[in-house]
Amino acid sequence: MPRQQSRRHRRPPRKFVIKSTFGNPRRPRSRKNRPCDACRKRKTACVIATDPPCQSCRRRGIACQSTSTTVSDAQDIQRPAILQDGAQEDEPETAQQQQLQSNTSNHGSSFNVTAPPIANRVPPSPSQQAAVPYYLSPTTLYHQPDSFLPQCSDPAILVHQNFVHSPVTSSTADTETVRTILLRDQTILSNTTYTLEDIPGRCAYFLGRPSEQDGFLLDSFKYGILRDNFSLSANIAQVQSYSTSSSTTEQSPIHFLLLRIEHPDHVKRAKQQVSDAIESKVWPFGDNLVRLFFRHVHPAFPIVSKVRFLSRYHADKKSIPACLRGAIYALASVFWDRNYTLKDKSMPFVQHELTDYAHQALRREMENPNLFILQACLLLQHVTPPAMDTLEAPTTWTSSAQATACAQMIGLHVEPGDWNINATERHLRRKLWWATFYADCWSAMCHGNPSHIASKSYTTTPLTMEDMRWDEDVPDDVQYLVEPEDRRFQVSTGARFLEMVDVARSLRTVLDCSYQVNNDSQARGNNLAQAETDILAVEARLKEWASLIPSCLDLKKEAQDRRSVASYNCPLHLSFYTTQVLLYRALMHPSTREAKLKASSNLRKWFPEALLAFDGFVQFILHLDKNNMAGFWGRYARSQFVLCGNFLVFLFLVASERGDIEHAYGLLETFHQAMNSLWDVSNEEVTALLRAAKDRIDSFFSQAAQVIRRGTTDGGVTLL
Repeated sequence: MPRQQSRRHRRPPRKFVIKSTFGNPRRPRSRKNRPCDACRKRKTACVIATDPPCQSCRRRGIACQSTSTTVSDAQDIQRPAILQDGAQEDEPETAQQQQLQSNTSNHGSSFNVTAPPIANRVPPSPSQQAAVPYYLSPTTLYHQPDSFLPQCSDPAILVHQNFVHSPVTSSTADTETVRTILLRDQTILSNTTYTLEDIPGRCAYFLGRPSEQDGFLLDSFKYGILRDNFSLSANIAQVQSYSTSSSTTEQSPIHFLLLRIEHPDHVKRAKQQVSDAIESKVWPFGDNLVRLFFRHVHPAFPIVSKVRFLSRYHADKKSIPACLRGAIYALASVFWDRNYTLKDKSMPFVQHELTDYAHQALRREMENPNLFILQACLLLQHVTPPAMDTLEAPTTWTSSAQATACAQMIGLHVEPGDWNINATERHLRRKLWWATFYADCWSAMCHGNPSHIASKSYTTTPLTMEDMRWDEDVPDDVQYLVEPEDRRFQVSTGARFLEMVDVARSLRTVLDCSYQVNNDSQARGNNLAQAETDILAVEARLKEWASLIPSCLDLKKEAQDRRSVASYNCPLHLSFYTTQVLLYRALMHPSTREAKLKASSNLRKWFPEALLAFDGFVQFILHLDKNNMAGFWGRYARSQFVLCGNFLVFLFLVASERGDIEHAYGLLETFHQAMNSLWDVSNEEVTALLRAAKDRIDSFFSQAAQVIRRGTTDGGVTLL
């Protein structure tokens, strides 16, 4: 027996540590959760029923906190760097990290932990999220408290004010207790977060200057929003500091409201049912549809961050909002027969079924907008419209308003260049803002309405190729979700979207200068000179556009590229000619009978240039074939065809010289013949795209001779 005991004593101690945290429910003599400082010092039981304070601290009215947990927690957070798909990798300590650890030991409760590199930082898996409290996001970087801020190299820091859930009742909520609740974690968990999107259980709402609290006050007075039972409902995140040397109010600090995501049970059930219905509809072809989307839709409209989406889809597809999954599946379903593995299989659903599910999900998920939700708003505008429509549906306009509201709600209209958030999110925010701007401009054109986005309501800087390139090179573990040619960034995709946005900005300038609703004589007199300068600058820029665009966007070169299934560049060129329509209509205003007869009028002055410009449009129409028409054109192309066709009619009717009349009529005839040759009743997408323009040009040729011969309409208005 003594020998056995000595052997037992010689055994090495067991090398494990009980992982415990402070603040969770704690029973007496339990090591599962740490006691507070006061109970540990007095060596008494620390009993927490649901949330701090414990019973002892509540009776004594003192702060209930555990400051000794900070160093160990910091070390636990530092070691596992979150990499792609939940993988973990130990990184060697740098001199800076060693210095930070030294500062941690010297300053006690304050600590600084270095986050993983931004390139390796991806959203945590659901299992990782479940293991981390909401105020300790796996992508969170902690910094030292306010007393050490002057030592920070980056003045633009994102500060989360973290508070505790405390079941303090009104009878015990005296001044000292409330102060304890508000200040408890401020001494421990002052942190810098590198994401506004991936905080578990939270959504980030932009707090603009007219919001409920002044930004300068929030910069100096940090507090959270507590419920009546003193549990935390929302707290404030600052993403940008202002310069104290500047006296301009434009430098005010920028804040976001981090709201806890909570929904009634019936909303959760409805969201889950729609998500399950979408996946059951597409099963087992979900991966195929994702590949089709990034092959045929993404090159023409690259608003989905490829790596961010594919990584989430690979890890847990249901962590992506159902509205976005439904939108991607629906848009990809049009190209079902383009996938060699699906060509001989019948599609087990139709597009409108997925679209209906996606809209149902969007109605619920719009209550907590984020970047994924905005992407769904923008994509759902481009589903195939009903083939019998000859007018654009009002939903195109209302959905663009919804997208604009979503973008402004999450702060995309503010330039994020100096925000302390991860680079992926910063580039994506800029790209999605300009995608929203693009949608707003063209949906306004479709319905002849004023834009939702005021010219002075945003500060987001123009897109760059770096914004388009970021997050587009697909890592090895998710390459199975895209075709081989889509695994690396295509410069043509970035250049195409940059030009699409640039054309939309030119269109917006034209709309602002010449198509305002409140266009009274006094306003025209005050702004006429500036408007004329701006619109002439647009005219000069568009005149040189075809010569200055990158060679990869040229239609002739793409026609020579046999690898291209359809021309991704055609929608871009169509939008260019549509912008020219509105430009020349503005320059030739007013198009009256008197202007037609007056040689010095704007109508006669700009007519030759407009006629020459639309020689190019007719050549563009002749370039199109059924392969081009089978590509992704987007919803706005239908109205763009209408405007361009109607402008050819306009040129014919306002022509005054015999040669100009013959020239304009020749363009009309060529356009009419081209539309008839492209018409394909067997292809629903092509008929939906061309029907509105074809019906109008057919109506002109069937009625024009009689109307011109009569000289008046039934209402008695004299024609030109």
